[in-house]
Amino acid sequence: RGKTTWANVSRRVYTVGRPKLTTNRKTDGHNISFSYAVVYGFERCTSETQRNQWGGYDSIASLIKDKSKKLLLPFVVVLLLYAVPLKAISGFYAKSTNVFKDILTNEVFIQQGFYLWFLPVLFMIFLIHHIVEKKMHIRKPYKLVFMYVALLLHSVIPINAIRLIAKFIMWFYVGYYFEEYREKANAHISLKTLFIIGSIFVALSYIYSTIHDSAGIDILGAVRLALAPICAVVGCAFVYGISFLLSSTALPATRIFNVLRNNTFGMYLYSDPWNYVVLAVLVHFIGKAVFVADWGSALMYFSRILITGGVSLSFSIFLKKKGIRYIC
Repeated sequence: RGKTTWANVSRRVYTVGRPKLTTNRKTDGHNISFSYAVVYGFERCTSETQRNQWGGYDSIASLIKDKSKKLLLPFVVVLLLYAVPLKAISGFYAKSTNVFKDILTNEVFIQQGFYLWFLPVLFMIFLIHHIVEKKMHIRKPYKLVFMYVALLLHSVIPINAIRLIAKFIMWFYVGYYFEEYREKANAHISLKTLFIIGSIFVALSYIYSTIHDSAGIDILGAVRLALAPICAVVGCAFVYGISFLLSSTALPATRIFNVLRNNTFGMYLYSDPWNYVVLAVLVHFIGKAVFVADWGSALMYFSRILITGGVSLSFSIFLKKKGIRYIC
């Protein structure tokens, strides 16, 4: 889950009062789809491993109780007591004509992609998954076909929360089914297979990014639709392969690795709002040069990485030492 923090931070350059996306449109959508496909797939894979160990949820009430504490509680607490105050201090709401409405619509109901959207969307996907698996007897191929159709049609859904569920629920199920074959897959992972998978991913990504903006051409549009999930699957395999090989090295035993691993969720929760504060301070003391000059852009970039990462990590460690649960 902590990986989503850096996916958000690395794609945005913030202007005071409003976020402004400045990335290449050809690759941005693909990067988002791939990064969150990895996160949702691995989230379900690890959850399935835990389910096998402790028996899962006996009822939908037990699922709601557990996931509300782990997903909805941090969403509400961090939103109201941390993110909104920091954004207000930075001047993010300065041009708003109705701050309460903007917060309710864009952030509580995640209509504008508030950075913690991952948490309520994951909660709803867990709920849907539980109902489908426990109450509905549908064969696996039909489930995947339905999820794939939802992925293809997600862009026409006007409500952002529902659109995000439709976009990412398939990857949740990919992780769910992958767990059945994970041990077999592990036996075939090597540097050679990783190189082959990585090469395929780079080639497919290049083709996808080349045709991504070719709207209006039916053949290329169909190729683009077909390539997007294929790229994501290959990308997930590549990331999993890297993780598996690294797990057999000395890296997992290092102190810094364990500190970061134990605080990834806290870093996800507490890093993003500091982007607005950092940028507001830089604009106040330096002015527009922070956007225009190369040195200003470099200063902004590295300041955001160091400050957002350092503050969120420190805050997460502090909360854990105080024995506070669920919000770090």
